[in-house]
Amino acid sequence: MGLIDKVLEKSASMTFLSGCSNYTWLHFTDGKKMLVSKSLVFFETKLNQFIRVHKTALINPLYVTGWQAPPRSKMAGVVTMICGTELPVGRRRWHQLVDALTTANRQTAFTTPVKEGRTVFLVTESATKGQWIQHCLESQFDNCLVDHVNRGEYLYKILEELPDHQLPNLILLDASTSTSDRLTTLRQLKQKPRMASIPTLVLVSGQKPETVNRSYAAWANSVVTVSEDRGIFTQTIKQVGRFWLTLAALPGKTGRPEQLPA
Repeated sequence: MGLIDKVLEKSASMTFLSGCSNYTWLHFTDGKKMLVSKSLVFFETKLNQFIRVHKTALINPLYVTGWQAPPRSKMAGVVTMICGTELPVGRRRWHQLVDALTTANRQTAFTTPVKEGRTVFLVTESATKGQWIQHCLESQFDNCLVDHVNRGEYLYKILEELPDHQLPNLILLDASTSTSDRLTTLRQLKQKPRMASIPTLVLVSGQKPETVNRSYAAWANSVVTVSEDRGIFTQTIKQVGRFWLTLAALPGKTGRPEQLPA
């Protein structure tokens, strides 16, 4: 497999591409970039889901966080990517961009509705990872709210003080670091009758069979392996959200069991 084929396989982790003559810079979600000897036109024909916003730029609409209309006629608009980069939008391409993004948003809202509103609590020491998971879920699923703390003990204290109707629908424990803290939190949650029925998932990086086994032994509802690659990580989190927030039947927030079944 050639270099270009390998690059195209990673298109999900590309935020945008910028062209210069017969060369193209590929910009990835992890902040890295790569220069390849192919024109932007070449990638435009290969990446059908991307949008050409300017003669020098091709964007992945999944990573657009905002756009600004041209201030005056004959001036360029601006599209803002999740990495903070602002790219010009050609005035002749402006309406095409808005139509494409609006259509994509309508389709996302239609295919991934969240019933009755869902809340997700996340424990992770990485502020960047926490913000990214929050973005992935809240941007993909209507009426979804994500809160995150950096230690399991903080989560447990918060849940103890919340009334039943304010308990989260889903809990994510990032065990890629501080595995002991996450497993301790998991055991505490599952031993507390009013918290035991909350679906609790453990996120692990790489192959860690010991962590997987210990998580299930502590009554984790699921253990999910996440990749270090931002694009793959994003797709994994969205798949987790799609199942647990739209397909799975979750316990109600009232009438939780007073004790664990024998």
